[in-house]
Amino acid sequence: MPLAAALVLTACSPAGTGRPAPVAVQTSDPDAPLTVIADGNDRDASVATSRALFDAAPLVVVAASGDAAARS
Repeated sequence: MPLAAALVLTACSPAGTGRPAPVAVQTSDPDAPLTVIADGNDRDASVATSRALFDAAPLVVVAASGDAAARS
């Protein structure tokens, strides 16, 4: 498994330098002074929040609600 991780990381590195490529997150200003996220479950609420705050992100990390180990 470490070999597969090394291959993936090298493939993501600029010109095989072993360093990760720069991350370019694009955020946006809210459409209104107050944004209410009223979705019925954690999954839908998190997607709606991400859509309200981010225009683009090269990486997304997902963790189940209630799984403290996954969020640390």
